[in-house]
Amino acid sequence: MRNESSLTRRHSLPYRTAYEIYAASVWLFASAYMAYLHAQHVMPREMSALLYMVCIVFAVKRGHEGWLILRDRSLLSGRRFELMPRSKLQTLMRPDHLWLGYGFVWEPKHTQKLHELSRINPASLMLPDFMHRFFGRGDQYQKNEEIGMPYIHGLEPNEIELHRFLKNFEGGTLILGTTQAGKGVALCNLFSQAVLRNDVVIFIDPKGSPRVYESFRKACTAAGRGEPLNYHPGNRDKTKGIRLDPLATFSTGAQIATRIMSVIPGKPDAFTQFAWSCIKTFADALIELKIKPSLKLLSKHINHGIDDLLRDLLLDRIERFASENWREEARSFMAPIKEGRLTESQEELLLMVSFYEHVLDKKEQTLVVDECLKVFHHSKEHYAKITASLMPIFAMLTSGPLGDSFSPDPKDSTDSRPIWNLESIILTRSCLYCHLDSLSDNMIASAVGSILLGDLVSVAGKRYNLGKTDIRISLFVDEASNVCNNPLIEILNKGAEGGIYTTVAMQTIADLAHRLGSQDAARMVLGNCNNLIALRCKDRPTQDFVTETFGKTYIHQVDTTLSTHADTHAGLPSFEGGASHKRTAVREEIIPSEYLGKLPNGQFFAFVGGGHLLKGHVPVITD
Repeated sequence: MRNESSLTRRHSLPYRTAYEIYAASVWLFASAYMAYLHAQHVMPREMSALLYMVCIVFAVKRGHEGWLILRDRSLLSGRRFELMPRSKLQTLMRPDHLWLGYGFVWEPKHTQKLHELSRINPASLMLPDFMHRFFGRGDQYQKNEEIGMPYIHGLEPNEIELHRFLKNFEGGTLILGTTQAGKGVALCNLFSQAVLRNDVVIFIDPKGSPRVYESFRKACTAAGRGEPLNYHPGNRDKTKGIRLDPLATFSTGAQIATRIMSVIPGKPDAFTQFAWSCIKTFADALIELKIKPSLKLLSKHINHGIDDLLRDLLLDRIERFASENWREEARSFMAPIKEGRLTESQEELLLMVSFYEHVLDKKEQTLVVDECLKVFHHSKEHYAKITASLMPIFAMLTSGPLGDSFSPDPKDSTDSRPIWNLESIILTRSCLYCHLDSLSDNMIASAVGSILLGDLVSVAGKRYNLGKTDIRISLFVDEASNVCNNPLIEILNKGAEGGIYTTVAMQTIADLAHRLGSQDAARMVLGNCNNLIALRCKDRPTQDFVTETFGKTYIHQVDTTLSTHADTHAGLPSFEGGASHKRTAVREEIIPSEYLGKLPNGQFFAFVGGGHLLKGHVPVITD
C-alpha cells in the first residue's frame, strides 16, 4: 500500500461538476439528429448508421464517466449510523478471525482525495436526497442531524467486511474516542464475538453503563451461556449479584501486598515500600496461622497492631519446642519491669519474645516470626504514621456494602449471594461484568478495579507457570484511565502468555497521564498496545498520537502559474501570456489529525496487525 510510487499514481479531480453528463446529452442529441437526417433522406443509410453508432458510443462513454462522478458525490453523504440484528453477527464471524465492522483498506489514494476535498466546500457537492436512490443508497446516507462529517467514509465506493486474524490482537488493543463517539458500540461488537467464541469474558466498567450491561447480558443469553455474573460494589441487596474474593488466589503474602498496593498509582516511594512490607508481614502471619487473609482481617490487625498475631505465632513455637520452665529462662534475659507499667498480657508477650530471641534454637525460628518481630520492635510513632496513611485505603475497601461483597464471609447466613473469585470464573468459562459505579464514588471504583486487575495478573501468572494457557481470557476495560495501574501494564505487556487478550478504552491520553502522574508513563502504557482503533477524538495530543501511529504518505500538489506581459517597444503594443503547471509529491500524514475530530458516531480508523490501516464503521447490535 505504501510502496506505490507517488510519481506514477494517477492524479485526477473526482469531486467537481459532472460536465460529462452535458457532453453525453449532446452526443445523444447528435445521435437523434443522425437518425432524423436518415429519416428525411438527407443522408445515406450507411453513413447515418455509422455516425449514429459513433454518437451512441460516445454518449455511453461520457454518460458512464458522468455517472461515476455523481456516484462519488453521492458517497460524500457517507453512511448513517446503522442497526444490525444480533443473529447477523454470527453469520459475519469467521473461525480465528475478528470482525471489526464494514469499511475499506485505507490507501494513499484516499489521502489524496481527502486533500482535494480540503480545497473546496464538500457541502456544495452533496446531491439532493432523491438522487441517492439512483445509486442504490436509498436512505443509507447520513442525515444532516447526525454528528460528524459524512464525506470521510465516502472516499471509497467498494465497502467490504473488515476481518483480521485473532492472532493479531494478542498484543492488546486500544480504543480511543471522546464522549458518545461510539466506544460502547465498538466494545459491544468485540465482547459479543468473545462470548460467541466461548471465551472467558471479563468486562470492567468503571462507569457502569446500563446499555452496555444490557448488551452484555443479551450476548450471553443469545450464546446459550445463561445470565452473566454481575458484581456491583455498592449493591446492598444480599440476594442479587455476586460476591467477589480478590484475595482468594495467592501463594505468598507478597502477592497480596502487591495486589492491595496497586490501588496507589504512580512510582513507589519510601512510604509505599514500607506499607507494602507491612501488609506482606501481616498477610504472611495469617497464612502461617492457616487463616485465610481477607481485606477485613488485614484491616483489623494492621489497625490494632502486630501483637495478637505475634502472640499466636510465638505460642505455637513455645508449645512445640519450649520446656516447662521457659518463662524463667526467658526472664533471665529481660531487664526488670516496673510494677504496673505493663498489663499482664503485655508482660506475657515480652516473655514470649525474649524466649524466641534468646532461648529458642535458631533452627526452630521462622522467617515469618522474624518479620513480625521487626514490626513489633519498630518505632510505635513511625508505625502509627505509616498505618494512619494506609488505613484510609482499607477503610475504603471494607466499609459499607463493599465490605460484605469484597471481603465475603462464607459463614454469613444473611447473605445468599454466591462467592466467586477470578480463578473459579476462568475454570468454569464464565462471563463477569463488573459495574464499579464511578459516578457515585470514583475513588472506590478505582480501588476495586485496580485490585481486580492485580488479582487477574496473579491468576494469569499461576496458570502460565502451570502451563494452563488453553483457555482464552478476553479482558475489556472501559474508561481504563480510572483503573490503570502496574498490573494492567503487566497484562498488556505479558498477558498474552497467560492467555489474556486485552482491550482497553479511554477518551484522551491526558486522562491516562493524570492517573499515572506523567506523560511518559502514559506513553509506556500506550506503547504496549499493538492495535489502535480511533473513533472521534477532540483532544489535540490524542490526535497527534493517533496520526503518529498511522504514519505518513505522499500526496500530489499541482501548482499553477499564470503570467502576462505588455510591451510598447518599437511603437507597437505587444502582449504576451503564459501558463505553467508543476506537480510535486509532498510527504504528509496519511490521516490528517483534524479529521479525527470530524468522524461521525460509530466510525473509526484502525491500525491493526502491525501496519494494516482500515477505515470502517461498526453498527449497533440490536435484538
